[in-house]
Amino acid sequence: MARENVGAAEDAGSGKAKRERLGWLEIRSRYPDEWVVLGEIDWSDEDQGEFRSAVVLGHGRRAAAMAAAAPHLPPGTDFARVYTGEVRGAISLGLLGR
Repeated sequence: MARENVGAAEDAGSGKAKRERLGWLEIRSRYPDEWVVLGEIDWSDEDQGEFRSAVVLGHGRRAAAMAAAAPHLPPGTDFARVYTGEVRGAISLGLLGR
């Protein structure tokens, strides 16, 4: 799993749809080769980017679209942007803070 970055959203937003908690295999199955924004993450090893389950807050084929989704999360929302496909080339893993 490639974790692009993790952070806390800074701007207000809304989203009242019912959110389903999914495991990594289910997320990859539903959103193949896409970037997903995950929230409500149940980390098993946060330092390694491993989690048991999370809620998909957004998804798309381009990382730029997912970067734009983060400011629309409520203030203080912990989130991660993750790519569900095979990573080709170098990738940056890093924490942006909480």
